[in-house]
Amino acid sequence: MKYIPLSNRIFKVKVDDDDYDFLSRFSWFAKDSRFDEYACTSIRVKDRVLTFRMHRLIMRCFNELTVDHLNGNHWDNRKQNLEVVTNEVNASRGKPDTGDDVPF
Repeated sequence: MKYIPLSNRIFKVKVDDDDYDFLSRFSWFAKDSRFDEYACTSIRVKDRVLTFRMHRLIMRCFNELTVDHLNGNHWDNRKQNLEVVTNEVNASRGKPDTGDDVPF
């Protein structure tokens, strides 16, 4: 396990060793969503800048499906904590209060 720093936070995101080299090529930051914060990066593609969430890149989920953080901690992006599911399944799962606003 390794850690990826966020440019706008003092804490880091947990990732698997085998994802670290790829992820460390990008600059990461915490970004608010409707319900929480996620580790994101912005990538220029031709004349547009696209923002990607780290957990979606790790799971290669670029469609309408959702990547669920099984332990409820959005700063834990190890594959063992991520699962690609439908929005309905994700919404039906009760999440433990992990205090994910407090990093590791």
